[in-house]
Order: sequence, then structure tokens, then C-alpha cells
Amino acid sequence: MKIRSLERLEDIKQQGLALTYPDKIKIMVGMATCGISAGADKVYDALKAKIAELGLDVALEMTGCIGYCQREPLVDVQGNLPIVEPPPTPTPRVTPTIDPTLAAQFLVEVPPTRLPTFTPAPPITYPTFPVQSGAATTGRVPMGLLVIGMAVVGMFGTLISILRGR
Repeated sequence: MKIRSLERLEDIKQQGLALTYPDKIKIMVGMATCGISAGADKVYDALKAKIAELGLDVALEMTGCIGYCQREPLVDVQGNLPIVEPPPTPTPRVTPTIDPTLAAQFLVEVPPTRLPTFTPAPPITYPTFPVQSGAATTGRVPMGLLVIGMAVVGMFGTLISILRGR
């Protein structure tokens, strides 16, 4: 089909808009995989049965993903819906008296548990050693001299092993 004039293009546009946005109320049920797995097919069947039962002039259609998969099944209602005013809700007067039944709902007692609970660790104690004055110099060999002597003996033994290996 070729479009030869701007008027014909406008006609096609109006036909498409009439299909997309009809004058009557249009209900679209998201029937992508996410919707079907969440029960959108059952919602569609229930809406179809209720519309037929009440004889409503409503367009019920299946559509793809509406885009909010975690809240499926989703139903999108378009058209000129009548605005229904909610009934006035009486608000009681505010008084300083507290209803004991209402207050009791906010009192929470924590039941004892046998599960392990957190117990803080005891404080860390650092060991301290008393300094003995004059004890290191009376009749003892300094530790550094002992280490150096052992290193000299080890090098001497290594030198003898190398020379005997020839």
C-alpha cells in the first residue's frame, strides 16, 4: 500500500490512534513471560469473565512486558475513567488521653533465647617483666657474642667441607 497524499497519511494515523487509544476504556494485561509466571493469565481470564458477566463495553487486550517485572502481574487501564470521590473519612478529635489498648500494641517484650549471644572479650593484659639491674653483667656471656661465635664455627665447618670435597 503506497501513501500518495498527506490526507491519506492523516487518515492512517487516525485509524492507528483509534486502535491504540479507543474512545472506550482499554484494559491491558502484561502477558510477557514474567507476567505469565506471576499469574497474569489467570488475571486476564478473570477480567474477561467479569467483563462478559457485567456486559461492559471495555477493550481487554494482552500486551507484552510493561516494564516493572518485580510487581507482576500488571494491569494498565487507559481511557476516560469516571472519577469517584472517596467517602469522607471522619477524623477523631485529638486528646491527651492515650488509649491503653493502642499503647499495649507498641510494647514489645524480647523473649529470652537459648541461642548464643555476643559477649565482649575480656580486656587484654600485656605481660611486663621487671628490669633487673646488674644481673646481665654478672657472670653471663652476652647473647650477641654467642651468636657471632656460632656463625664463625658454621663458616669454618662449611670451608672444611668445601676443601675436602676436592
